[in-house]
Amino acid sequence: MITELNTTILSPARRPIPVQNDCDISEVDNVEFVFYKPSVKKFAEGRGKVFLTDLRLIVVAEHPTDTFKTLSLPLTSLNSIEREEPRLLNANVARIILDDIRPSPNSGLGEYPMKLELRGPKADKQAFQIFGAHLLKAHERAVAKSRTMEDEFDLPTYGASSASSSSTTYITADVPSDAPPGYEP
Repeated sequence: MITELNTTILSPARRPIPVQNDCDISEVDNVEFVFYKPSVKKFAEGRGKVFLTDLRLIVVAEHPTDTFKTLSLPLTSLNSIEREEPRLLNANVARIILDDIRPSPNSGLGEYPMKLELRGPKADKQAFQIFGAHLLKAHERAVAKSRTMEDEFDLPTYGASSASSSSTTYITADVPSDAPPGYEP
């Protein structure tokens, strides 16, 4: 889990440069963000653009400060994603709350879990709601993909038979008549 602050490489247009095998999914402008750390109520806040790829969620501040310029979150490091829709037609905007974000050891963020709250733009509520749906789906896919990769690494290895297994009897199947030369079952 690599949660890193101010390490995303940006193009001159302030768009994140994709990492290997990174594919853009969605983005939303003018999103308000509030970043909480346990020791400090609000660590950083502001407005910016949020990018979603199939590997990570990236927050880029509109007006970078010394504290906060970018935040890159691998989707597999997100333990809790909560979407809150506005209850009334003219009510507050939709929110996405990412809780229990664990930073990497050398990220400069400390060792405690953090929380990120994203509030959608009032002008385009629907785009932010669609972004939230994309985020949930991309997160599910990333977690499923990482689990299948872990499962592949946990496969048992079968080696040459040991001396103790010499007493084991093996049943060999008959070779079909149409088998190619050298075929062994």
